[in-house]
Formats: sequence, C-alpha cells, structure tokens
Amino acid sequence: ENPTEIVVMTFPASFTGKDSAGIDNYFLAQKGVYSNIVSLKSQTLCVTIDPRETNRATILSAARQYNQSIIEREPLSSRAECPVNLNAFRKITYALNIRK
Repeated sequence: ENPTEIVVMTFPASFTGKDSAGIDNYFLAQKGVYSNIVSLKSQTLCVTIDPRETNRATILSAARQYNQSIIEREPLSSRAECPVNLNAFRKITYALNIRK
C-alpha cells in the first residue's frame, strides 16, 4: 500500500510561468514529495506527499522558506478530500490523450 496526503496551497496572482517552474522544481526536490501540480489559472499548488516520510507542517514550512506569500488554502467545503497520487493521474491522462 502506498499512502498519500495532499497539501493544497495558494500563491499570488503575480506569479508567472517561470515562477511555476521554480515552484515545481523546488517541491519535487523535497523529501517525501511524490508530485505536485501548479495551476496559474486558479493560483493553486497541490503537493502529494508520503506521510511516512514527511508531513503537512514540513511542507508548509518549506513553502514559507521558498516564498512567504505561499500559504495553505482553506478547505472549500466540509466534505472529505480524496487523496490521490497526482503524478499517476498526470500519467494516465497523458496515456489516454485527454486534453482540456
């Protein structure tokens, strides 16, 4: 079994594609991070972690070290969020040739 947890954060609207690439590289280098997705449109960063190797507090601390304006997103609803492996999801959508 491969447990995962997702940490969802937001960043300023002023971030660019270059900032997005920097965030991507930074978080993928962190211990226990499976994958991350940066959405400039929604100003959202989703980081999938292995809770056996790291935790939410460590990832949020790493985000603050990278840029003080990256903060944890408040839950949008009281429903439980389903943890998924975002990297696997990205590979599946690529394999199935799913486009926006």
